[in-house]
Amino acid sequence: MEDKKIISANTMLLATSASLTFFWILNIFKEGYKEVQNFLNFYPSVGPLLGLFIFSTVVLIVAFVVLEKLKIRNQKFAFKIFIVSVLLFAFMVFPPVFKIIVKLI
Repeated sequence: MEDKKIISANTMLLATSASLTFFWILNIFKEGYKEVQNFLNFYPSVGPLLGLFIFSTVVLIVAFVVLEKLKIRNQKFAFKIFIVSVLLFAFMVFPPVFKIIVKLI
């Protein structure tokens, strides 16, 4: 029973990491390409941010379902990936950083 809880926690850590990574990459494309921004704009009063959150949530769910089948037991690995993803996310959604990247693409 305890092993199953650890596997579920590891799966959620890795799925969240995938979702965060997808979020910041899509955020850069949203700022860099008008077509992506228009595609994500489901509800005009909210803007493309709604589409960004919806697609990131879909990635979270799909990643959880896929990763759950892998039964990842290494908690240190999952936690390290999660920490790197959170730090990278914080860095990559920081406007002075991602605006430079947007100008490069």
